[in-house]
Amino acid sequence: LTGVLPLISLYFNRVILSENAEVGFDTSNTEYSGQRQAWKKLSFVLQTTNRVTLGANTTSVQKRETFNAKEEPLIMASHAAQNRKRRGWTDNLMSAFTNIPCYEAPLPLMNHLSQLVVEVPSYGSIWDMGFLKRLCGLHAGISHAVRPFESYTPYRNVYSLANFFACISPNFLVNCTELTTADVNVVRKLVESCVPYRQRIIDCRLACGENCNDNSCPGIPRNCSTAMMADLFYRILPRNLRAQPFHVNAFLPVFTRMGYATQNIWLPLSDYDHLEVAIKNYTEAVGLEMKGLLMELKRDRLLSAAITDSFYSLIAAFLVTGCVAIHSRSILYAFAVQIQLLLSVLCALAIYACFTSDFPLLNLVIFVLLIAVGSDDAFLLHSHFPDELNEESFYEALAHTASTMFLTSFSTAVPFFVNILSNVIVFRCFGLFAGLTMCVNFVLVISFLPTFLIIQKKYFSCLPKLPDLSKYFSTSIKVVFPQVLIQGRFVWLASLSLVVVSCFYISLENLSLPKYNPLQLFRSDNPHEWYDNHAQPIFEFVEAKIAIPLHARLVWGIKPVKQPDMFRDLTDPPLEDDPTFTLATVPDVKQLARTLKRIRALPFVEHPSPYWPEQFLTWSSK
Repeated sequence: LTGVLPLISLYFNRVILSENAEVGFDTSNTEYSGQRQAWKKLSFVLQTTNRVTLGANTTSVQKRETFNAKEEPLIMASHAAQNRKRRGWTDNLMSAFTNIPCYEAPLPLMNHLSQLVVEVPSYGSIWDMGFLKRLCGLHAGISHAVRPFESYTPYRNVYSLANFFACISPNFLVNCTELTTADVNVVRKLVESCVPYRQRIIDCRLACGENCNDNSCPGIPRNCSTAMMADLFYRILPRNLRAQPFHVNAFLPVFTRMGYATQNIWLPLSDYDHLEVAIKNYTEAVGLEMKGLLMELKRDRLLSAAITDSFYSLIAAFLVTGCVAIHSRSILYAFAVQIQLLLSVLCALAIYACFTSDFPLLNLVIFVLLIAVGSDDAFLLHSHFPDELNEESFYEALAHTASTMFLTSFSTAVPFFVNILSNVIVFRCFGLFAGLTMCVNFVLVISFLPTFLIIQKKYFSCLPKLPDLSKYFSTSIKVVFPQVLIQGRFVWLASLSLVVVSCFYISLENLSLPKYNPLQLFRSDNPHEWYDNHAQPIFEFVEAKIAIPLHARLVWGIKPVKQPDMFRDLTDPPLEDDPTFTLATVPDVKQLARTLKRIRALPFVEHPSPYWPEQFLTWSSK
């Protein structure tokens, strides 16, 4: 029943594993949580219109998902139907033009293209002809993986260092395939002559933007003020040209996943997976060292990575099973312990599903904690279980072990349950599931395992036992270890003190939150994490890309979102019309105009132009 009833309950009350690591980290019961969640629901509609349409017979704005996994096949099918058909010689002509990577004006949305960072030993390595040829071959090496994106991206070239050299060359090369050693030498002299003007070139091109011409940057040599020379210093080469190792950036003819999403285009994640595999295969084949990738798909990969990593808990479970089997000299008891741990998860999950169906990724940590706590209780129970089993000895052993296990389980479960008081929904869910798991584990340890041991002693005592290996460990603990501690006590104290000081120093010097990465989900050597951790201090354009101006939109007429159930995301309730807000009279409009006037006069706003209520009152007074 302990296994069947939870399964039946989970069949009717299913839990859903959250795909997005950021889901559920919204706060609730705070001063502005309702307004923030109301804006979150409105923001998608207001991207295309300023009018929020209410239902005919309801006063609520139903939740509109920006993207639902169930709609993915429809979206893919609609985009597939929009794929343009080839039109013969016109496409061939356009293909010929798009094979030329050179440009005279800044490329629109270039910052939102996927990027590849390659590492070389030093600045001198970028002028090596072999390196440039390998970098040039990236276009052909990943062409098959880029093909699914061609219908949604206007670019067809890899904007790499090799192509930049080909375009900067005064010999009018079509692309990097025509690059020669003589061209590289000429380009090197030109680039190094422009290095002293580097910051002035970048500032000038950023100031004039698309309106730049030959006279826009006075005091700078004309050969140095071109768009491609500016982008070479701004986007391709690092800030420090003397850095070792030296990093070179390249822009791929594919927008990032979020770049497409802002255009309401949702391409399959598998297309990006194939592209990344193609990049890795090519760089490994030709000897290029890939350090970083920007595709903005870390959040999309987290779920599959978390599920894959959760299988490590199975490895831990097998190792613990082996330890329990060696200690108890019984494979059956070790197997019973694993069943008890599994039933603890099932029962806790069934109870958890009665509160919420959302299962954040943070809850997966509980499996490892359960293995640690549950196996400790199993060791303790078996160690104190009487060899001569009778009613009196059984009661005495169970009373002793149950009280000890209650203290350990209680001291573990209470800190978890305290998280229910948190304003962050993910922490609430984590505390609920962890606390329930610890409590159910305690109940099963004092009921299921003793019952199994009684049955084993009564009916399966004739089965052969494993060799008693624990006696060697017991001898070491009882005889050898005390002697080592007593005779080497000063060495132990000095060594442990040194370890504590070293750990304290290392923690202060090296342990810190990521400085440039807003959300690190994977290891630091992951190419996507490497880019987020290092791109901003290395390449100058990244700082300007993320330093976007903050725009505020004020909305009246919608009620703040109310707090729903304790463990559910705040995005569940629908939006409601606020009947207290009205512009039916002149005083209402004047009140709104005064409010907006105070807002635009704030020191961090200082908006010079009046908003529409003020303009309306001025117009109507005339």
